[in-house]
Amino acid sequence: MNNQPAIRSVAIVGAGLVGWTAAATLASALKAQGVKVLVVDDPVEEPGPAIEVGRFGMRRMHDIIGLDERHLLATTHGAFTLGVEWTGCRGETFIHPFGEHGISPNPIRFEQGFIKRRRADQSEAFSDYFLAAQAAKAGKFAFLDPNPRSILSTLNPGVHLNTERYRQYLQAFAQRLGVEYLTASIDRIVVGSNGFIEHLALSDGSSVAVDFYIDCTGAHSRLLGKALKVPFQSWSQWLPSKRIATLKRPAASAPMPLTRCRAHPWGWHRVAQAQFATGHEWVYDPGRINLEQLLDRLGDGPSADTHQVADVAINAGRREVFWQNNCLALGMAGGCVDPIALSNLHWAHSALILFLDCWPDRDCLPCVRQEFNRLCGETLERLRDFQQVHAILLQPNESQAQVPESLSRRLELFRHRGRLLPYENDVVPAGAWEALLLSAGILPEQYEPGVDIVPEHELVSQHRKIKQAIQRALEKMPSHAQVLASYCPPLRN
Repeated sequence: MNNQPAIRSVAIVGAGLVGWTAAATLASALKAQGVKVLVVDDPVEEPGPAIEVGRFGMRRMHDIIGLDERHLLATTHGAFTLGVEWTGCRGETFIHPFGEHGISPNPIRFEQGFIKRRRADQSEAFSDYFLAAQAAKAGKFAFLDPNPRSILSTLNPGVHLNTERYRQYLQAFAQRLGVEYLTASIDRIVVGSNGFIEHLALSDGSSVAVDFYIDCTGAHSRLLGKALKVPFQSWSQWLPSKRIATLKRPAASAPMPLTRCRAHPWGWHRVAQAQFATGHEWVYDPGRINLEQLLDRLGDGPSADTHQVADVAINAGRREVFWQNNCLALGMAGGCVDPIALSNLHWAHSALILFLDCWPDRDCLPCVRQEFNRLCGETLERLRDFQQVHAILLQPNESQAQVPESLSRRLELFRHRGRLLPYENDVVPAGAWEALLLSAGILPEQYEPGVDIVPEHELVSQHRKIKQAIQRALEKMPSHAQVLASYCPPLRN
């Protein structure tokens, strides 16, 4: 029997996408425990993409919450994505596919066999062996087949969601689960002598007092940073301070199942398509280019004015801890990385899942908080490294001389042996890291000795069969537009 006082009420401060994600998650996961969830819509500056690109754990998060993906995509006018097309400063282009390579030959790992073949034939591209990459280029789409013998079992698509519609969808879902919503400005955050938040004093003279508080106030970090005075640790030595600008425009064509990202000397430009909208996102150095110059480069429709663009500063880094006493910070309130490779929503998802695993009593024991902070910190650092490796690969003359020791070690290991071991709490799987590096043309110094067990002609034959299986699958696959029209035709509201 647990004699510790249970948490019965939670207030989430900030009603942006991260805040409503937290509300829907807690309301769904804790419904049986009778935990009351309240969202306080204190004005928050939460920069994010016009079209959210969901990959890796986002669809798992939707399963945890209990969302119907088909209805979600129809309501948000969403689309699918099978990979990211990266273009470097020198014009080099490759696709980082979402999924696995073709049916793996035995007894060796496919990646190791590819490294050997690439040494013999420089025209070999790693993405040639991914159905996801080839379908994305052809504008085709299919769902994952659970049969491991099917080439369709290699697919692991992501989604493109209209961010504002996505936020509204999560809000409506959370409120149907009983989440309360309060629009109010916070005058003061009252902290007790024990360091726990006692209540929120509102501008109308009322107050909010709950057992636990979640800070989703963006980079302002009003609860964790300002009220509880948890210091911010800058990562400017690795990811210099920049600005992020976002713009949503009417779609000029049917959406391709592909996200496009281009590196420039001044930063990055990402383009993602939903069913009726195209989202542009720039992460840029204002000392090298201004907003007007960015908009002059669009060229995919009518000209845009600066007043149509959301443009805010971002500072990469993290709070010293993410969970202090009875307060947890999510999203940019806890930490931030450049959101081109993965948006900050992905690490918020990871933190929420971990928080549920660590769900505390009202005393919020230090040992639980310390373990959460350790694991959550490692997750955010892995995302930082994943973002910076793109700069190393695609901005070779612009990337910073300083590289985190964790990333330097990982790259050295890959260049030496062409293989990476999985890290604890890595949002990006080791296989996705390997696919990125091999797709970008990084050729390791050696391959594993076991590869030579397979005769050269057998290796060539196995790889040819993978390509043939991919081609046969492509010939049968419908277009992305056809799948969207039948699976999730847009709901008007």
